[in-house]
Amino acid sequence: ITGGMGVDTFYLSEGFKSATYVEQQEDLAHITAHNFRQLGKTQLEVQQGDGLDFLKVSSADVVYADPARRDEDNRKMVSLDSYEPNLIPHLHLLTLNQRVTFIKTSPMLDISQACSQLKSVAEVWVISYRNECKEVIYKLQGGAEIPLIKTYNILTDGSISNFNFEMGSSASAEFTDKLSTYLFEPNASILKAGGADALAQHFKVAKLHPNSNLLTHSEPLPDFPGKTFTIKQEFKPYDPSLRKGRFNIISRNYPDNAEKIGKSLKIKPSGNQYLIATQTLSGRYVFIIAEWVH
Repeated sequence: ITGGMGVDTFYLSEGFKSATYVEQQEDLAHITAHNFRQLGKTQLEVQQGDGLDFLKVSSADVVYADPARRDEDNRKMVSLDSYEPNLIPHLHLLTLNQRVTFIKTSPMLDISQACSQLKSVAEVWVISYRNECKEVIYKLQGGAEIPLIKTYNILTDGSISNFNFEMGSSASAEFTDKLSTYLFEPNASILKAGGADALAQHFKVAKLHPNSNLLTHSEPLPDFPGKTFTIKQEFKPYDPSLRKGRFNIISRNYPDNAEKIGKSLKIKPSGNQYLIATQTLSGRYVFIIAEWVH
């Protein structure tokens, strides 16, 4: 119902017998209709007009909306009620007669807040590409109460790492102040979704601190959805022996960011060697030297 250039509609239509593209801007709708014809998309109908008005007379089973997230000055808008169109006043229409609606939003939007505003959220899809969160999509379905969070990370080779958990589940992670053999960091989708505790419980591993989202364990986890490191050594912060070393730097739940740490110690980047600055359960700050496994 927010057709745009029609790219999403083009690919989504491949899973349906028929599909309708609705776009309010007349010129854009005309151009997209021409493109669809050139590409042989004969099952795609093009409608120029207001997408919400179209839904009032449509019997569509599935609705997809990608509201505009920039204002008149081209500034990025994050909150749902600042999108165009604002879908919040029309939630009943979006789930009428068992209709299923998918809404694509800014990855910066707080998921808990969005679920509260959208109400009937059945699923939340958090999608990353090469460990960078790109999209968050909400599936609305009448009667839905507890959203299932589905996280996806599309890897460089095209494979997909995924992990699912129920929002608001009673998952509580174990904590430890002691580093083990391996260190794990969940991928960007899981971190965005707030799923680190559920992940720790699933793999039966311990977190170093409630706010660090770093996990440690004595054995490797072949299917872990994120980064795996082998811990080599532990140092006090800014230990002189680390000066002019070659490490990639990660700062998690540590006062200084990676750039400041690198400048202070005159560190240059390295392939698989990492300096990870973080805090343990007791509040102790540490620099961990580790080797990235995968």
